[in-house]
Amino acid sequence: DARSDIYSLGAVAYFMLCGSPPFDGERPLEVLISHARDEAVPPSQIVDGIPADLEHVVMRCLAKNPNDRYASAQELEAALASTVAADLWDEKDAAKWWAGISETKLEPAAV
Repeated sequence: DARSDIYSLGAVAYFMLCGSPPFDGERPLEVLISHARDEAVPPSQIVDGIPADLEHVVMRCLAKNPNDRYASAQELEAALASTVAADLWDEKDAAKWWAGISETKLEPAAV
């Protein structure tokens, strides 16, 4: 149901905050097993300055039990809108941040 999409959005948000996916491994099966079994390292342990309430939203999206995730995109949107960071960014800030992350942390995908 929609909660699997919420998990996926959480993984994207995690990548945007950290510059890396919530789980990594040598083989795709390792990554798949990690998604099913392991808890992600909280983003604040990877990158300084992430607001606790924003981290809480992302980690709730990544909850292993679907019942512990947001029930809908609208519920997730409301949670994000209530974070302290919600009013601190605009599209220009986001574009500048993303350009900095992509220049320093992202590597081209192997083909």
